[in-house]
Amino acid sequence: MKITKETLKFHKNCLIIDLHVDTLLVKRLFGYKLTRKHITYLPNGLCFFHGDAPRFRMGNLGGVFLGLVPKPYGRNGKHIDKMIDTAEETCRLVPNLCSMARSAEDILKTQQENKTALLLGIEGATALDGDPRRIRYFAKRGVRYFGFVHFNANFAANPGVGSGRKGVKAFDGLSKYGEIIVEECVRNGVIIDLAHISKEGFYKIINLVPEKTPVIVSHCGVGRIKDTNRNLDDDQIRAVASTGGVIGLMNTTLFIGGKTMDDYIQHILEVRDIAGYKHVAIGTDFDGLIFPMKEFEDVSKFPVLTQYLLDAGLPKQEIKSILGENALRIMKKIPPKYPLK
Repeated sequence: MKITKETLKFHKNCLIIDLHVDTLLVKRLFGYKLTRKHITYLPNGLCFFHGDAPRFRMGNLGGVFLGLVPKPYGRNGKHIDKMIDTAEETCRLVPNLCSMARSAEDILKTQQENKTALLLGIEGATALDGDPRRIRYFAKRGVRYFGFVHFNANFAANPGVGSGRKGVKAFDGLSKYGEIIVEECVRNGVIIDLAHISKEGFYKIINLVPEKTPVIVSHCGVGRIKDTNRNLDDDQIRAVASTGGVIGLMNTTLFIGGKTMDDYIQHILEVRDIAGYKHVAIGTDFDGLIFPMKEFEDVSKFPVLTQYLLDAGLPKQEIKSILGENALRIMKKIPPKYPLK
């Protein structure tokens, strides 16, 4: 794909927000340094090594939500704290490339400084060590969204795909503890993320959130294209849109159902057709053990996505909304209760 000069100019003027990148997981597994520019070491960008601070800038990302992935079992509090410490240390070591952020205003300020805003999202209630009240602690540490499950059931919810997906004996979809977590998220200005959760849990949370409180699905695909419990069906897409929320489309062949950028763009267009462009966002899941689309193998390749969106005939304002402004709207709607000092 040839990227035109006009596209690069347009891309430079877009606010780009990726709702889910797992680079802190790669740091945990391989001692990966976020401050250095790496390459995608495996063929076709397989699995890992998709993101770091220099390549965030190469892709012109204004904001990146770094996933805080807990271990599936055991205590996780100190582990999550270490991941947050890594993000903060990265900003201290390369202050010319990135800054920590919590609010929409933080993101816009960082973009004006030609840097990338690093934000935080938890991926699984095992991070709470069994105590829903720890939502407040992590909100104070800067966590902006909370996902209830990853690939295994926990004390709060069960996943759509993975261990315990058919439910836990004590509950189906969402436990009483999960209901308390919903309340704690609302109370502490933490955005609710419905990625990975079972359909039963999904709808229980949709029915629990206060009216006009947007939820997100940080990274998923469209079920009518690729039928899997990891993706959303039409009714789920409409349910997220009914809250004013957004759906981040993930960049992996496993859940997209194809290997090309045309396949990826089709998921974007389907959500646009079902719910409207204001509910479409990007959540690549880079560094999350994924098999990315050809031509979109790491975070530096975001201009390729912009070129494909333009070639698909989408109006420029819709493209700007999809690339970042829709996600920014959620940040404005649910500001942090504990802003940066």
